[in-house]
Amino acid sequence: MLLHAAHRPHIKLFILIGMTTGARRGAILDLAWTRVNLDEGVIDFHYPNKFITKKCRSVVPIRQKLFTALREAKSMATTTSVIEWNGKPVKSIKTAFQKTTDRAGLPWCSPHVLKHTAITWLAKKGWSIEEIAEFTETSTER
Repeated sequence: MLLHAAHRPHIKLFILIGMTTGARRGAILDLAWTRVNLDEGVIDFHYPNKFITKKCRSVVPIRQKLFTALREAKSMATTTSVIEWNGKPVKSIKTAFQKTTDRAGLPWCSPHVLKHTAITWLAKKGWSIEEIAEFTETSTER
């Protein structure tokens, strides 16, 4: 529903990356094409030379639907940033995301819900809590 409400390619790609990788908003917006390896089928969300916080970033496999979208986006890319709009890297997704969630009838939805969606899908596929935590770089502790 949310993906179908995304009318612009940058927001559609942002949502797809979030829903299939469990990456946080900042990690997706910081993502550069140099860290997307389509040959090996992985995305490295580690940001070089960035201070490490408790919100770790991981290396994740690229699912088929995301692979197709990334390949298409890369062929049209005009910057080094994966999420770009009008020839510039996207610094904030807030307005586009809000318009998309409103169109989808989900005005309460935030970008972090994409991470929750990814975690839910992995759990439904039978992944253990530990496997999900490792994949999404999420702590199992409260």
